[in-house]
Amino acid sequence: MRKIELPRISERIRGFTLPTDGLMHVFDYDEVFCVDLGRASVEVLTDNPYAFDAEHPESLGVSDNPPLLLTNRISVAYSFDPVADSQPVQVLVDGQRYDISFRTLSGDWFVATLTADERYLIIAEPYMLEVYAFEAGTAAATADTVNS
Repeated sequence: MRKIELPRISERIRGFTLPTDGLMHVFDYDEVFCVDLGRASVEVLTDNPYAFDAEHPESLGVSDNPPLLLTNRISVAYSFDPVADSQPVQVLVDGQRYDISFRTLSGDWFVATLTADERYLIIAEPYMLEVYAFEAGTAAATADTVNS
């Protein structure tokens, strides 16, 4: 599993969409951002964030939409503690366990989710968003920066 080093996206994230063709959208109260995971870049769009949110009812974040925590070969487990400074996230890939400590600055919301195509793990809260890419192949090739 490889962490994709993204630039800081927003100071108050409200939600995000799951990636399609390597692109995902993040929105806050003022702007919508297009995140290109292949290039690890962020572009500010001219979309209205409230209209974008309404047009994407499947988005995760402040919504009550459930995350995807289990696929054929990957599972994610966590229990959100709104007063904790970090959230422990346990990832099992082909039976191998990886522990991620995700720093949280807000107790408003927290989500960790997989993508159905087993390409990404996304962990987010209002002030931070991290994306991990799963490498194709065996679990032995999946974690280099996660267990830090």
